[in-house]
Amino acid sequence: MTDATATYTDGRAAPVPPGAVTRWHAGRPALDGPLQQDADDLTRHLRAGESLLAALPPAPRRDEEQARLAADLVTACRTLRERFIARHAEQVYDGLTAGRTRFPRLAELAFAAAERFPGLVPTRAELAAERALAQADKHGREIDQGIFFRPLIGSAMVAVSGYGAAYLVDIVAFGVAITLLRGLPSIPLPDGGRRADLGSVVEGLRFIRKRPVLWMCYSLDVVATVFAMPTALFPALAVERFHGSTETAAYLTAALAAGTFLGTVFSGWLGAVRRVGLASIAVVIAWGVALGAFGLARELWLALLLLGAAGAADTFSAVLRTSVIQRETPDELRGRTSGVLTIVGAGGPRLGDGRAGFVAGAIGPGAAAVVGGVTCVAAVLTLAAAVPSFLRYRLTPQPDEKDGPTQAPKGPEPTRGSEAETH
Repeated sequence: MTDATATYTDGRAAPVPPGAVTRWHAGRPALDGPLQQDADDLTRHLRAGESLLAALPPAPRRDEEQARLAADLVTACRTLRERFIARHAEQVYDGLTAGRTRFPRLAELAFAAAERFPGLVPTRAELAAERALAQADKHGREIDQGIFFRPLIGSAMVAVSGYGAAYLVDIVAFGVAITLLRGLPSIPLPDGGRRADLGSVVEGLRFIRKRPVLWMCYSLDVVATVFAMPTALFPALAVERFHGSTETAAYLTAALAAGTFLGTVFSGWLGAVRRVGLASIAVVIAWGVALGAFGLARELWLALLLLGAAGAADTFSAVLRTSVIQRETPDELRGRTSGVLTIVGAGGPRLGDGRAGFVAGAIGPGAAAVVGGVTCVAAVLTLAAAVPSFLRYRLTPQPDEKDGPTQAPKGPEPTRGSEAETH
């Protein structure tokens, strides 16, 4: 193609016409219509993207700009495939299996999809060409097969055996992964190191129990996630409250994550907070209030805004609580307290999902979100009343911190740099 030798304004050779990729991105289909319309739009757009990719030199001869352009094209095409199959997985599977009366092998299913929906899955010829390339030169056609099979297999499994069987397969897969991980060789201990065992866990918990400021940090995390975590309610609310679909549920999930991200970006002001205990209480209350109000929201935009606020509050809470834990834990015990924080952070949300599901089954998803938020706020206020020293807790610079970053205390005394934490 003659356009492939166009040049940029600075004289560098351009593999595609200037602006062609931008125009291609601008023409990205919405993929929110019926199956055949979306399939035609997907095929047309992916073919245009593959043409742009083919105009580039082979991978070993690409310069930095060309490699970036190729990665951008591959990622954008892959994102469209994910959106299409996520929306039409059941219809695609029904069409390829004659209404689920035929059950072809996976390879046959993939190649049938490549013929029925061009561009969705790599063809036999594309896979053969990919296998002939060196690993560094490949575009990852096998990944595109994985994108196709992931929701398709899940949809088929749910249709045939129900959600229980699908989750059982998930559990078995995790079990296999854990078993394989146990087979990895142990990392040698450093001089003076101690192998982790049940005794070290008990030692860490005993240390936390004797310091109210520390166990308040963990308790706030547990209260926030177990009582108010809302993610299990998103699918039901998306359909019942906001009259949407799985895409609406994705928006709700993304809003919480977006708030977390923005909270991280704009968390610099937390470094100036000295009354860390009071601030920690305030942001967890803000988390509960935002999620309780989310349960009352009738408009999608308001629900997304409230979830974003909750995500930001969660980030602020994590930063504040972690700063307390790092300051109040001596070096030799920091691994144990960090381990407890990891367990709480991983287990709390899952327990919260279970609580939300049980409560929603009894009183509905909206009411479950409201009850969760109110319970969270009430529990936080109860903890604050039980440990008033946490409200008075301050972080003050150490003598050696005035001209440098904050350092954790080196000795075991838990109140260095803070007010007393006894009741």
